[in-house]
Amino acid sequence: MKIAICDDNEMFRETLEKTLRSFPELPGKTLIKQFSSGDDLIENYNTGNHFDIIFLDIEMPGRNGLETGNEIRRQDEDAVIIFLTSFDQYIYNSLKIEVFDYLLKPAENHDIHEVLQRALTKYQRRHCSVEVKWQETRHILQANNIVYVEGYYEHVTFYTNSRNDDGSLQKYKCVAKLDDYAVKLSSYGFLQCHQSFLVNMKYITDIGKRTITLSAKNGQELAQVDMSTRKKQDCLREYGKYLARRGI
Repeated sequence: MKIAICDDNEMFRETLEKTLRSFPELPGKTLIKQFSSGDDLIENYNTGNHFDIIFLDIEMPGRNGLETGNEIRRQDEDAVIIFLTSFDQYIYNSLKIEVFDYLLKPAENHDIHEVLQRALTKYQRRHCSVEVKWQETRHILQANNIVYVEGYYEHVTFYTNSRNDDGSLQKYKCVAKLDDYAVKLSSYGFLQCHQSFLVNMKYITDIGKRTITLSAKNGQELAQVDMSTRKKQDCLREYGKYLARRGI
């Protein structure tokens, strides 16, 4: 896990890092990196170095926290952003960036630990994994990388966002029923749109009359999956809730 602290006050950064490291449930190999400005954090992002949890000060010289948060969200839809501020007047604008929470300075240790605990829970949910066994092979798939799941009798196939040499999506099979995964994956943003399909709502770009279009972040279409007529209203409702949770 990687955590960023972005604040122009060095003393505050050091104190916050010390408080975070004192949290007993923080994973042992967690990397915590400090940044003194939004520009430094974005420069780091531009090199492909993303973070799982970001503590971001709103009031900073140069690029402020709101501008920094907007740019981070443009590049990274999964980062858990926690704003730091001395004034609650910024909270309304921060909601537009799908901020996880905010801390009013000076924050007490127990408040920081409480927010960190919930952020860790969200991180763990987003990074849930699925074990897939087929004959003598075993694969661990990250839920975020699964585009959709297809069930056919006693077989389940997971289609991921990686491609084979021929351009098709990499897939992993196992002997199971789709119902075996439907309940578990529903907690991680998956929607059952058909008796034979589960789709990851993260990849939905269009819900048509009888199909759902799934696309990569760059807009490239990955797949079209059948949607049963009787499930369409449920799909629209659940996807609407998903978008609302993400602040879209």
